[in-house]
Amino acid sequence: MDKITDMKQFIKTYGSNTTIMGLLVFLVSFGSLGGALISQYFFNMHPCVLCIYQRWPHGIAIVLGLIILFIGTQQPKPAAFLLFLANIVYAIGAGIAFFHVGVEHEWWEGTKGCGIPQAPAGDFEAFKEAILNAPLASCKDIPFQLFGISMAGYNAIICAGMAIITLIGSVLVIRRANKVL
Repeated sequence: MDKITDMKQFIKTYGSNTTIMGLLVFLVSFGSLGGALISQYFFNMHPCVLCIYQRWPHGIAIVLGLIILFIGTQQPKPAAFLLFLANIVYAIGAGIAFFHVGVEHEWWEGTKGCGIPQAPAGDFEAFKEAILNAPLASCKDIPFQLFGISMAGYNAIICAGMAIITLIGSVLVIRRANKVL
């Protein structure tokens, strides 16, 4: 029973700390987005449309994490709300990543944009040049696996875990702000 009590105390102590929660949200998403960009630009793993879609929640979470980090100790109730927003963002990210895993394993069809390059801003000639020179990445392709799990699979795990952590954190922060803890 002592280990369970210790775990509960650990979760209450660190989960209700807005500085730790904001830093966690920032670092996890910064690391995830950074890893995706490094794999694209340094290891030549070209992203598909679903890969690009998976980056957006992490970009939003980076901003939320920084705001939580800077306002959390002075304004815990708005920080709790932002943690709840991060929960929603991560849940959406987990959904996109899980959908991508399903496309990779051919459980269902991908989006119509799979394998089609993004249109650059500018004139028609620039668009045509981008199409002709862009490497095509299919959403079904798995460019890298570790222990049989694709990058989309790891992203689904990370986002689902962070959705749970930020939900618990938002509840604990609001309880601490209302002096219920």
